[in-house]
Amino acid sequence: MTKTAMVGTMSCVPGKSAEFEAALSAMVEAAAFEPGVDIYSYHRGVDGTYWFFALMEDEDAMQVHGQTTAMQSAMTAIGPLMAGPPQMNPVTPIAAIGFTV
Repeated sequence: MTKTAMVGTMSCVPGKSAEFEAALSAMVEAAAFEPGVDIYSYHRGVDGTYWFFALMEDEDAMQVHGQTTAMQSAMTAIGPLMAGPPQMNPVTPIAAIGFTV
């Protein structure tokens, strides 16, 4: 199996960062017990850009992830808080510390 990952950025509506971060935390909680999810994380950049990183066991796990009821609900909640569409990029890990490629 080949692991697959997603790296992306997003921004929130001005003045809504606390709500946005709470919604991001809910998305992490929703993904916590999904099979095949190795890493699922959000990060705040110094310029207010939010970064996303997910590592999945394989492409099937990535596909199932977005279809769960919990994740669909979390994505619906975050939509109105986003200042624009997210920029998501699927990637394949090449080398890493902390997980086996």
